[in-house]
Amino acid sequence: MQTPTQIANDALTQIGQGLISDISSTNVNAILCKQYYDICWEEVLREFPWKEVLKRIEIVGDIAEDEDGKDYIFLLPDDLVKVIEVSNTDNKDVSEDYEQRGQNLYGDEETVYMKYIGSDGFTIATAGYDTPFMPSYVQHLVALLLASKIVFRITQNDSMQGLLYQEYKVELDQAMVKNNTRSSRAGEAYWTEA
Repeated sequence: MQTPTQIANDALTQIGQGLISDISSTNVNAILCKQYYDICWEEVLREFPWKEVLKRIEIVGDIAEDEDGKDYIFLLPDDLVKVIEVSNTDNKDVSEDYEQRGQNLYGDEETVYMKYIGSDGFTIATAGYDTPFMPSYVQHLVALLLASKIVFRITQNDSMQGLLYQEYKVELDQAMVKNNTRSSRAGEAYWTEA
């Protein structure tokens, strides 16, 4: 797994800029990279249920006093990026019956299983501390998106910004196909039991 500085340098290389020694340095390019780094990871993670960051947990709700008639309130995990599916104890998808509001989920069954995209290890603050492995093509997506977000601030070239974003979208489609066709070991779930 590349470090945040290596991903930032990949982004800077895409726009023809010199490399930085550390994403936390006071160099203008480093400051821009650091400003958008976490945002780019979250955006890439939201785009697709990458197998490496899917998690599944059992959550038990507390009785809710909800004006919309939901019986239970569930506190969502801190690393939640996106809820993929909510299922009941019979493993039936009940996602339509649940509503996310802020860091809470509201629904009608006391115990549910939630499959979600988690972000542990992908922020600058947590990089390197149990960072999940992500394929190089996903890391490169982050670099391309980062490049598209900072290029105008550095070069004032809006056409380059558009080209980089188009390249990101094309490579995103290819990465989703690659990630979707990677097979999990026979008989094993492709999510992490959190």
